[in-house]
Amino acid sequence: MSLHLHSNAPLFEIQSGFSKKFPGLKLDFIFEGDEKLNLSAHHKYSFANTPVEELTQPGITKDIIIDELMTTKEVEELFEMNWHLPAKVYVEIGGYWQKNRKTECSSLQECMVSHADF
Repeated sequence: MSLHLHSNAPLFEIQSGFSKKFPGLKLDFIFEGDEKLNLSAHHKYSFANTPVEELTQPGITKDIIIDELMTTKEVEELFEMNWHLPAKVYVEIGGYWQKNRKTECSSLQECMVSHADF
């Protein structure tokens, strides 16, 4: 199972599509202020509704494909390398969204199947 993400999609749509495709997992973007984003341009939408291609530097419009066999760390690196977005993938463990060394090294498929066992 894979998820194809387009750079013309807004952040909220990318996050909701990820959660639907990979239940028990959550994609979040944690901005620290040093990202290579195009924040000088005037955006017509709220931040969550802004398409990725408007946030990134001009010319970065490559689509991303996420496969269920990728680790959560690989997914985060994919967002960083392709879109310069600070993505974090969390696993629902005991009713809380968590991230640890075990979840970073586990595939999305493993996290979905046994997210309560981490």
